[in-house]
Amino acid sequence: MNNLKLSIMKILITVLAILALTQNYDIVCSVGRPYQLTLDYKINDKEELVNTIYPDVNMVIDSRDGYIAQVIKRTGTWSPESIFTFGRLVNEGDTLLNVGSHIGIETIVFAKKAGGNAKIYFFEPYIITRNILIKNIYVNDLQDRATVYPYAASNKKMKAYLMVNIKNTGGSVVETEESLKKFKGPKDEKR
Repeated sequence: MNNLKLSIMKILITVLAILALTQNYDIVCSVGRPYQLTLDYKINDKEELVNTIYPDVNMVIDSRDGYIAQVIKRTGTWSPESIFTFGRLVNEGDTLLNVGSHIGIETIVFAKKAGGNAKIYFFEPYIITRNILIKNIYVNDLQDRATVYPYAASNKKMKAYLMVNIKNTGGSVVETEESLKKFKGPKDEKR
């Protein structure tokens, strides 16, 4: 990737971060506070600590997740091309924003590269995945510079629903009432 493309990508990422942090993106949630990170997050019997291919990065995974967690367990990574490509954009002291964090592998890798002065903002609406994300923040010693928000984000204010695929929590999506109507199909006729 040439320098111009890298510069454009950095600008786009910065613009997205500014939009989200200045609340031009409405948060789909009724509570306005981030999670308080505390030390009471322990790995349970449905979770597993695995090594990754990245220096000083270990991840807690949900052993019930049949897709992303299993890939990380087997290969030590998830989406290595994205991590490599976007990781080249990260500099010492950068502020990182991860909307739809899942368990946080990409941003945790980036945070290690950005160093001790980096600030990290995670947005993850699904409570089970968010709890694993918080454990990963502690396992990787990022708790002093990480903030976790229990929200999904959108470019407009609306009522929405988090649709969780329990076999692949990374495949969860936010649906609006309008998009859910498309799935219902025509009303049944009385016979």
